[in-house]
Amino acid sequence: METKVKKTEISKLEAYLRRTFGNDDIQLKAPPGADDPARMMIGTDAVAEIWRDEDEGELSWSLEATLDNASVKELEGNLRELFFSRDLVVKPRPRKDDSVEIHIGDEFIGIAFREEEGGDRIWKFNMAILELDVEGA
Repeated sequence: METKVKKTEISKLEAYLRRTFGNDDIQLKAPPGADDPARMMIGTDAVAEIWRDEDEGELSWSLEATLDNASVKELEGNLRELFFSRDLVVKPRPRKDDSVEIHIGDEFIGIAFREEEGGDRIWKFNMAILELDVEGA
């Protein structure tokens, strides 16, 4: 079940995301309301939302960013610009044309799905963050 990120988790998640994206300007803002996600900020821009998920005693977080419709090549540039990460690479998925894999270097970090939202085509980037990932952050 998705819930808001706890304030005690913010610093660990922030350290993990800074290390993953190679960007020390990443900041996480605690959820403003009881049912709101945490916000991933770079400078004054909110670039993604983060939700907490605890299921059968296992803890994880889900990062989601929405980007305008673009070609796969443009998507790579847009994600690099959004997260200030030159090492970010978009790779096609075998037998799938509605989604792509996102990597930083050789490490898989998430998937971007092409969706319809309000009549517009967009990309939704989803990144799962496991508790064991943030433990060493």
